[in-house]
Amino acid sequence: MGLYDGEPSAADLARRFDLPVIAVLDVAAMAQTVGAIARGLRDHGPVSLAGVIANRIASPGHAELIQSALLAVPLLGWLPAQSTSLPERHLGLVPAAEVRALDSRLETLAETLRISPVFWTMLETSASGNTRAEAAATPAATIRSPGPSVSLSGRTIAIARDLAFAFIYAANLECLAELGARVIFFSPLADEAVPSADAIWLPGGYPELHASTLSEATRFKASIRSAHVRAVPILAECGGLMTLAESIEDLQSRSWPMVGLLSGRCVMQRRLAALGLQAIEIDGHELRGHAFHYSRFETALPFSAQARCHPRGNPGERLYRVGSLIASYFHAYFPSNPALITRWLRASA
Repeated sequence: MGLYDGEPSAADLARRFDLPVIAVLDVAAMAQTVGAIARGLRDHGPVSLAGVIANRIASPGHAELIQSALLAVPLLGWLPAQSTSLPERHLGLVPAAEVRALDSRLETLAETLRISPVFWTMLETSASGNTRAEAAATPAATIRSPGPSVSLSGRTIAIARDLAFAFIYAANLECLAELGARVIFFSPLADEAVPSADAIWLPGGYPELHASTLSEATRFKASIRSAHVRAVPILAECGGLMTLAESIEDLQSRSWPMVGLLSGRCVMQRRLAALGLQAIEIDGHELRGHAFHYSRFETALPFSAQARCHPRGNPGERLYRVGSLIASYFHAYFPSNPALITRWLRASA
């Protein structure tokens, strides 16, 4: 996504927190036009454009053309065109753990990146005491302070984490720690049983790419069904919802049996089903997050709540409750409402 795409856009955030912007521009087959693009990015908002890093430079002579075209906008560095690129899939870049020789590829990029002395001067100036961004960000701390009455102290949260369940906000784990929870991880892909815990969280990920393995994870399936029977709170987000459905149908129309706590099936499709910021309100408590998925959930289950999309307010992801299970395609950002997350993870059927 570009600098001005979305609401709020990266430009909106830069202005809100008084942050300079570095634009990385693909300059392949381009010369003087890059100056118009850079100044357009600077002036459209406007934003404080600290400079440009030029990507896919063909030669040192090409770099000189780009630098002369930028005029008043500094060229902070440039990267030569590469013979390969990092692999992608339907939800973005392939996770680092799945990329072969990633470290050597990053080392190659680091070695070929050319950095201007202007860049180092800019960093030194920034580090010399500019705390405006820190001051502007302090109101966010109030969101992270749930108060003494909201606590998961003494509670253990079991979290699925492996290549099929990898979409976890680091801030969510920090929020759980601040609430006093003890966090333990397990791997459904390794067919590990759900550990003994007071609550279970199945985050998003790529269960559709590992549907065959998950369909045969008998210990995992039996253990999470047993936890549900015992009314252990279970929070399932996106990939977690898909895994707890009756089945996942992949792009080759193959159907893989899943856990079956949610009646219905998840069907992969080639077009995007949802993307963007959303918020969901439960009894006056607003929880913020996002949605990003290519599958659809076909079910006759009634939904207990529905998110709204930002900024237009149109209907977003549905939230389903089955006993102690709460499931949705909605990815929750826990620090936006620790009290509601605490309520969910402490609740039973």
